[in-house]
Amino acid sequence: MAKKRSNYSAGRLKLSLLRQGSAVFLFFLAGCALPAHSPEDREGLLDYLARSSSTSVERLGPKARGRLSAQELEEASHDVSQWRWPLKDVEVSSGFGHRHGSFHEGIDLRAGIGTPIYAAAKGRVTYTGSRISGYGRMVVLKHKGGYFTIYAHQSSIAVRVGQKVKKGQLLGKSGNSGRTSGPHLHFEVRKGTLPLNPARLLKS
Repeated sequence: MAKKRSNYSAGRLKLSLLRQGSAVFLFFLAGCALPAHSPEDREGLLDYLARSSSTSVERLGPKARGRLSAQELEEASHDVSQWRWPLKDVEVSSGFGHRHGSFHEGIDLRAGIGTPIYAAAKGRVTYTGSRISGYGRMVVLKHKGGYFTIYAHQSSIAVRVGQKVKKGQLLGKSGNSGRTSGPHLHFEVRKGTLPLNPARLLKS
């Protein structure tokens, strides 16, 4: 009888561990597709970018964000035509636009912890650190033409504020710092404070 109870208890323990393992696995696969940046996180970033670019913070509704006319999109695409993706291998896990009742102002790229992150274009480092809630360890580069690129949720940072960087220069390594549900790189391209869809601007 004792042996049957022991086998029963062991069976329940295995089932419990299996369920927990499945939950952790699904949680990891979700990457950053589940949580979204809160308005406070977004406003903190916008305020910072506005100070850095000497432009006013654009108070845009979700439908207006990232929307450019055909001419504006063509001009922006021309401006960044020589840019590169920040990772060697690019796989989008969560795209730009409406997501879970909010607006995702960048894209999430799959990247395990420690994956090298590279500058999309030459520019100057205007921000490093984790003082803006939600983004974790983050690097912001300012580029010619009033463009900014943002690299968030890093595990480590390899550059300093004020440093000039070349296209393809190492900025740090990916991680899951900040508000995430798994390791990845959150990447944004902005014209001033206006978010643009990197997938429509950068070469495939």
